[in-house]
Amino acid sequence: MKYFLILVAVVVALSCEAQGQTKTDNKGTSAATPEQAVVALTNDWITAEGKHDADALGRILADNFVATAPNGLAITKDMVLGAAKSEEGLSFTGSDIKARVFGDSAAVTGHSTAKGPHEGVFYFTLMFVKLQDRWQMVAAHISPIL
Repeated sequence: MKYFLILVAVVVALSCEAQGQTKTDNKGTSAATPEQAVVALTNDWITAEGKHDADALGRILADNFVATAPNGLAITKDMVLGAAKSEEGLSFTGSDIKARVFGDSAAVTGHSTAKGPHEGVFYFTLMFVKLQDRWQMVAAHISPIL
């Protein structure tokens, strides 16, 4: 009987842990951890920037989003959406993307290589906050790698 109770306790603990790790990202698809969800959202952001997809960027960026561009200028959500609509936005690839989650906030870092008029290699730091049950980017800082 004692072994049966131990087995039941282990099965219950494992099933609770597995249920607690399944999360939903902004697209409604399953992500195993919050870290994976914000990394996926970071990749969605990179894709949306490259495609000048203002609708996707509008969903990813929080209304009060602000970024620091490599030249030191502050960039708002409205500015990003305007650039995307005029097809003047960024186009870059991402690599070495890592996320750290702290409750309902997350920091994501990575490297990027920009194409076109803003060509160069950059390091980025992104901040995400879980707002109304979905992750949104609230801040970004992009620095050139010299």
